[in-house]
Amino acid sequence: MSQDLGFPAIYAGGQPVSASMYGVGDFGTLTMTELIEFAGRVAGVVDIPVVGDADDGGGNPLNVHRTIRSYERASVAAVMIEDMYGAKHLPGLPEGPMSSIPAFSDKIKAAVDARKHGLVLIARSDALSAKEPFEKGVERLLAYAEAGADVVFLAGAPIRRTPEIARATNRPVMVVTMPTDPDAAPDVLRDSGVKVACYAYQLMAVAMGAVQKALRDIKSTGRIQGFEQVAVTSQEYARIVGAAESVDIARRFGGRQ
Repeated sequence: MSQDLGFPAIYAGGQPVSASMYGVGDFGTLTMTELIEFAGRVAGVVDIPVVGDADDGGGNPLNVHRTIRSYERASVAAVMIEDMYGAKHLPGLPEGPMSSIPAFSDKIKAAVDARKHGLVLIARSDALSAKEPFEKGVERLLAYAEAGADVVFLAGAPIRRTPEIARATNRPVMVVTMPTDPDAAPDVLRDSGVKVACYAYQLMAVAMGAVQKALRDIKSTGRIQGFEQVAVTSQEYARIVGAAESVDIARRFGGRQ
């Protein structure tokens, strides 16, 4: 649907993979194999670039090297690697530990060495989540850019501070927009120099909210209130999943045998 509506790329992030494929939170528990498999599935059915999420790259630089090779074989166009590792984002608990700048820079160098077909490397820093100051986050991103990262991302940084990050690193800056942030407006993003705006959580949250409401309606009344207004039609569903192509193949090659 993103491709159909003209979006230029798709983000196969760890949070939607965790929730939609495995029913768990994005707490650093998924393996590289699971993340790569999901991103590869998406890349296999769209014609626009897919951005994969590699968390901490799988461990040490040797793991990162293998991870990047695997993502390229899966036809993923870009991969994001972050400097936080271990258990993370657990509600009420401290965030996960942070790699040192030299250690994570070595991971970026390993990723650069591993890629063979123009894979874009996005370096993410969770410095702000780890309660480090903004300036420390920028320092981290500068080191990662010097190590070979193509795009930088300081998670949680205000959109209007994007120019500071871009000037310091001389790299395109990615942001993850929040649904209630007025600065997520396209004109503000453009004016702030944002090159990649990622909507990582919103669609999943909207879908989960709609399903939860529908289930409550079914439980209480046996019907879904306003179903025709919120649901795609059967014809639109068939179009989205490419039914016409499957029908054509079946007709031409005896698919009903």
